Amino acid sequence: NLDWVHDLALNPAQHLVFGLSAQRERGNSIDTFSGESTYRASLQHQAAFLGWQGHHGALEHELALRYDEHDTFGGKATAQAALGWRLDSGRVYLSWGQGFRAPNLNELYSPGFGGLFAGNPELDPERSNSLELGFDTEIGTARFGANLYRTRIRDLVAFQGNDSFQAVNVARAAIDGIELTLDRDLDALQLGANATWQDARDADTGLDLLRRPNLKLGVSGSYRFQAGVVLSSDLNYVSERRDFSGDLHPYTLAGVRAEWSFADSWNLGARLSNAFDRDYSFARDFASPGRELIVTLRWQGQ
Repeated sequence: NLDWVHDLALNPAQHLVFGLSAQRERGNSIDTFSGESTYRASLQHQAAFLGWQGHHGALEHELALRYDEHDTFGGKATAQAALGWRLDSGRVYLSWGQGFRAPNLNELYSPGFGGLFAGNPELDPERSNSLELGFDTEIGTARFGANLYRTRIRDLVAFQGNDSFQAVNVARAAIDGIELTLDRDLDALQLGANATWQDARDADTGLDLLRRPNLKLGVSGSYRFQAGVVLSSDLNYVSERRDFSGDLHPYTLAGVRAEWSFADSWNLGARLSNAFDRDYSFARDFASPGRELIVTLRWQGQ
């Protein structure tokens, strides 16, 4: 991947963002027993984009254009636009955008796992339209946000073909939802909560899209000590999801994190994920990580 992004200030209230993006993928799959190549392929994808952002008093605006050129799926132009209005203690905003996503090598050619979750060279690229209405505000030390979204997708790439979960195009997919966030600072203590309700379905059959939860909830908290130590924890719930041969069970995961800035530019951290070692699955018959501890040491120069 190679990306170049340039931000050009026209004046204190207006600026342009433009750039280029290039991606190249190469893949080769070799049969374990015969040693022969199952597939060998490459993909190239370039894009150019231009955005105009600014504000006039309480009014904020954004307009963006993008052109993608894919060596397999050709060219596609997309656009995005957004308007926002600042209030005394927050803002409201409305945005609309188009999307284009070409399937990657894995989605096109992967042999899968014993034939499961295999790619599909007949896939078409995804094309989408999204509309979002949002509101956020500050009340004292608390911050609240809410946004409604509506997305319509043509040829959604999803691993839900027949009983082998092969990658297929869902001709028309519809995703509607609402997201709520709440954060509050109490001196050294920070608290947060979020909730997402989502209806993701096949617009032709009315059935839920596979492995997409209708409800996600999360709470978090962190405390900063004077010695430069920060302790944090989070709890996240995911509701049941439709899958072949029945629903996937809901699950709740807990995590704990600690960070210590013990010297200038130095930071020591530790993260314990799935602290209670819960069993859960993103797809039927596929295991997910159990309890996991990651320790990091980071240096950042001035």
